[in-house]
Order: sequence, then C-alpha cells, then structure tokens
Amino acid sequence: MRGKHAHIDLEQVIICANGNFRLDLENAYGVKESILLNQNNVGVHIQKGLVWRELKNFSNNCVVFVFASNHYDESDYIRSYDDFKEKCKSYK
Repeated sequence: MRGKHAHIDLEQVIICANGNFRLDLENAYGVKESILLNQNNVGVHIQKGLVWRELKNFSNNCVVFVFASNHYDESDYIRSYDDFKEKCKSYK
C-alpha cells in the first residue's frame, strides 16, 4: 500500500503505466470513490483540496506515475487519517 495521506495545496495526476492497482479516494465531505487503474492512457486528476488517497492491490510489475503540481513540501502533507478527518470539519 502507498499513499495514506492527503495534501492541502498539491494537485496530482496518477497514471498506471503497467499492470493495475486500486486508488481509493475520500474528499473533505466524506464522499468515497474506488478506482481501478489498469490502462496506461487513463489517469486520475486529484485537484487541490483535502482528498485522502490510498494506492493498493498492486499487480506484479505494476508501474505508477504520479505527476505533481509542486515540488515536495512536507508542510503540505496530512499524514494521519484522524488529522485529515479533523481538518475536514473546518473545511465544509
């Protein structure tokens, strides 16, 4: 499993270049979505805002590309699900 975090300002595009995996998302309003990524010409754009993400169930030889709108910035991460849920209360 990868991910298990949210961002505040970062946008991402996630593409499965080879194999497949599942992308689980939850937005600040509690809406959850599970997406099977298994085509190298299809990606998911995660817009700026509170979105919890988990990448899981990777196939053998899976290759994932994650394109980010900004350089790495630790202060943009929310790494605890409990912290994410708490921030969501004030986001609404």
